[in-house]
Amino acid sequence: MADNDTTNIPSLADGLVNDGRTLMEKFQETGDLIDSSEAISKLQRALEHTPDGHGTIPVILSFLALAFSSRFDVTDELRDLDEAISAGRRAVELATDEHPAVIPVYLTVLGVSLRSRFHRIGELPDLLEAISMMHRAVEVTPDGDLAMPERLENYASSLRLLFERTGDLQSLDEAISTYQKLMKLAPNGHGPAWIDPDDIRHPIRGWAIRRMDIHQNADTSAISTNPTCIK
Repeated sequence: MADNDTTNIPSLADGLVNDGRTLMEKFQETGDLIDSSEAISKLQRALEHTPDGHGTIPVILSFLALAFSSRFDVTDELRDLDEAISAGRRAVELATDEHPAVIPVYLTVLGVSLRSRFHRIGELPDLLEAISMMHRAVEVTPDGDLAMPERLENYASSLRLLFERTGDLQSLDEAISTYQKLMKLAPNGHGPAWIDPDDIRHPIRGWAIRRMDIHQNADTSAISTNPTCIK
């Protein structure tokens, strides 16, 4: 979230945000929970020192959501994830069109936290909300944005989870379509280094085969229950 605008924050809050970001980066390197807790404390204090209605509040909230989510990855404490989602929702609710480039960042941060909670406790509404956030993030990301491949992958993989949970074929079709869009971006150098077109083709091929198997099984079932279909 390096592109988030932290200008024009009152000086004390500005320093606290910068300190919090530095501690978050340190935590990513060391895994020391003290750094994570201090980062969260700095960002919470930054919120306290930022006037209501200030345009940078969503930025701070989204950093706070990231900090809680990162700590959850280490502690597996559900309350950290709950706090991440709460802060992420507030960031999305308070976001304005003044800085459109960061809106998909807020949506993605919230979506990833919701998907993590779905993995943790298995509540379907969390996954549905995560998919909604990730879809919105894709929709508001401009063509050519370097973050688009990752956001497409987030959306597609979440749709796949929905299909695996519910058997909803529309979700599977949308996941396949989204991965196909991702394939078109990766070979043209628009995606980050972690995107390998061969890796992308794997899920598409597997899901397409599974889609055909489902149709074949349905057709076979229809024939077996209706012998008059056999000529």
